[in-house]
Formats: sequence, C-alpha cells, structure tokens
Amino acid sequence: MKNAYAQLQRLYEQQGLNADEIDNILVPDVKQQQYFSQYGYTDRHAGGNAFGCDSDIMGWLFGKH
Repeated sequence: MKNAYAQLQRLYEQQGLNADEIDNILVPDVKQQQYFSQYGYTDRHAGGNAFGCDSDIMGWLFGKH
C-alpha cells in the first residue's frame, strides 16, 4: 500500500498538482474487520461490496459530501 501511495503521489505531482490537491485525492482509509462484519462480510475481499452501501464513501467518491 505504501508503494502504491508513493507512486500515485509522484504521478499526481508530475501532472502539476500541489500537495493540498493530492491530499484531497489520495485518502488512505484502511478499514478494520469490524467495518466489513457490520455489512455481513466475513472476509475483506468480498467485503469490497460494502463500500457501495456506505453513504460516506459513495458521497466522497461522487463529490456529494
């Protein structure tokens, strides 16, 4: 995850974004198992479907905070 974050940060810098703009885009939010369990998922891979039910995440993704 750290490597992917650093690579994305470099790519955004190359595109001319400043640190504040990059911080608004790259938001590492690693969920704990409890988050997935509340949506009925026992493993995190299948739990990726839980994000579609999370209004905070979907609002951030589509810009409707």
